[in-house]
Amino acid sequence: MTTMLLLLCFLLVHISGIACNFATDKEALLSFKSKVIDPQNTLSTWTTDSHHCEWYGVKCSNIGRRVKSLNLRGLSLSGKLPSQLSKLTYLHSLDLSANSFHGQIPPDISYLSLLNILFLSSNNLSGSIPPQLGQLKRLHSLDLSVNNLTGEIPSTLCNLSSLKYLAIARNHLSGEIPTQIGNLGNLSQLQLSENDLSGQLPSSLFHISQLTYLSVTCNNLSGKLPASLGFSLPNIKNLSLATNRFEGPIPHSISNSSQLEYLDLSNNFFHGNLPFFNNFENLVYLTLGNNSLSSTTSLNSQFFDSLTNSTKLQVLILYHNNLAGELPSSIQNLSTKLYWFCVADNFLTGKIPQGWKEFQHLEFLSFESNHFSGELPSEIGSLSNLVELSIDDNVLSGEIPDIFGNLTSLSTISMAYNQFTGRIHQSIGQCKSLNFLYIGMNKLGGTIPKEIFDLPGLTLDLSSNNLGGIIPESLEKLQDLNTLNLSFNHLEGQVPMKGVFMNLSQVDLRANDMLCSIDMEIARKLGILLCHVGKKKRHILLPIILAVIGATILLISMLSLLWIVIFKRRRSRESNVNSTSALVGDGRFLTNESSEYSTQSYSIEVDNHSVHHWRRKAEECVDAVIRVGLSCTAQQPKDRCTMRDTSIKLQAIRKSMFAL
Repeated sequence: MTTMLLLLCFLLVHISGIACNFATDKEALLSFKSKVIDPQNTLSTWTTDSHHCEWYGVKCSNIGRRVKSLNLRGLSLSGKLPSQLSKLTYLHSLDLSANSFHGQIPPDISYLSLLNILFLSSNNLSGSIPPQLGQLKRLHSLDLSVNNLTGEIPSTLCNLSSLKYLAIARNHLSGEIPTQIGNLGNLSQLQLSENDLSGQLPSSLFHISQLTYLSVTCNNLSGKLPASLGFSLPNIKNLSLATNRFEGPIPHSISNSSQLEYLDLSNNFFHGNLPFFNNFENLVYLTLGNNSLSSTTSLNSQFFDSLTNSTKLQVLILYHNNLAGELPSSIQNLSTKLYWFCVADNFLTGKIPQGWKEFQHLEFLSFESNHFSGELPSEIGSLSNLVELSIDDNVLSGEIPDIFGNLTSLSTISMAYNQFTGRIHQSIGQCKSLNFLYIGMNKLGGTIPKEIFDLPGLTLDLSSNNLGGIIPESLEKLQDLNTLNLSFNHLEGQVPMKGVFMNLSQVDLRANDMLCSIDMEIARKLGILLCHVGKKKRHILLPIILAVIGATILLISMLSLLWIVIFKRRRSRESNVNSTSALVGDGRFLTNESSEYSTQSYSIEVDNHSVHHWRRKAEECVDAVIRVGLSCTAQQPKDRCTMRDTSIKLQAIRKSMFAL
């Protein structure tokens, strides 16, 4: 009987405890609601007359109906985190991420001793990380990333032996990574990127063999990587050490980390030869850019050969190193899934290798700032998914192949600072997504294809070439042409007055001696000639002045010469007549002198014929000069004679004149 009474008392106490905790959970939730701002009114179901286990974001246990999980992620909630949360003592999972909570993290959260998951990321939380969080012995996932947390990483977090996931990235944490980090033997993911951490990576970190994800990018960490890196982290899949101050060679042992999928060592001070990656069958992303790694033609061949087994490779970035020598033809054996290939800003030489037609997923192709020579491979024209093509600042030559008709996804074409010749292909106009076209500083000639000017939102730089012709009037229709640089060419005609030309800061037309504007201020600011506008026709001042002056000078010269010749002939005739009269008066020479007079009369007739011939030729010269002048005053710029042709024609007329 006594036993039965004791059991009954125990049940009554247990039931009353459950009822008490039940009521405490509900009160804690209602208190939480009263202290936060809920702009979307998501917590409207949280009322006193409803069961709290049915409220939005709340999950309860089957026994006792205790609050086991609270998930209010991404609801735009704001305010400070209420300390009343610590009364939810049965809580296993708390997710308040992606809201706008501010203030400090309440240290009382450490009372939630059953907590497995604590997600407070993507808020505006500030202050330091409470060291009391190290008391949550059952915690296996902690995410405090994307906040404004400051101070050092508390060493007490290294007591969380059950922790598998630790993310405190994108805060303002400083100091060194705790040396006790190696105590987290079950840790598989560690995300510390985008803070202000300094010092070296603790050696104990490389004792966590379970690590699959390690990211410390964008900090001030320094030192060398351990030679045993690949043996210490055999299961690593993502290793991101970019944008720090690491130095020394990349350990050869890294080839032992054969599970690697993502390797980013860019923006550091690594030096030595390019490492080889023979065993990386799962490698997807490899970037070693902006270091001081070196190579030769032979090492380039070995490096690219080592990647032929990486059949999943999508990104290969080697920009801004000290790579030298030629690229091997084995590049064509890389993964056909490649969509980003960049070897920019190195010292590579020789020709750009062939074989690009194999990479139909390629979107970014960059060879700029090297010493590549020869012609651009026409196979690039088969890359229909290409978004960016950058080959500027090399020594490439020959004509640009007509490859653009199939490259309709291109947004950037950068070919400046080379030695390309020939014409610009009108097929560029088919690149409807084009935003940037840089082909300046080459030796291109011909006219600018009008199809280019049909591309909206374009930044266009064709400066420092040998381009000629007129600027199409249709360019006035383009209101959203970002920048236009056609300087240092041989363009001619009148500059349009609307569209992009309304904003002179976007336009550079300097050093085109045949361009003009009807607006004096625009002409002054653009550094071009001033056009003269008549009632019916538009005239370019310089050609007219040259033609009129040339015709006037030539006409005056001819009239002067004609007058001199006629005057001399008259004097010669009068002299001959006087001589003849004198000789006739003296009978001794009458016969001989009569004969001479007859000869002189014939000579005068011949000379008169020559004068008539000379006069006709002179009139033809005047005619020709006038025709040149008229051709310079045509209404349409395309019909006007160029400065060069005008000069050539006037020179020819001048030579014809002096030949007479």
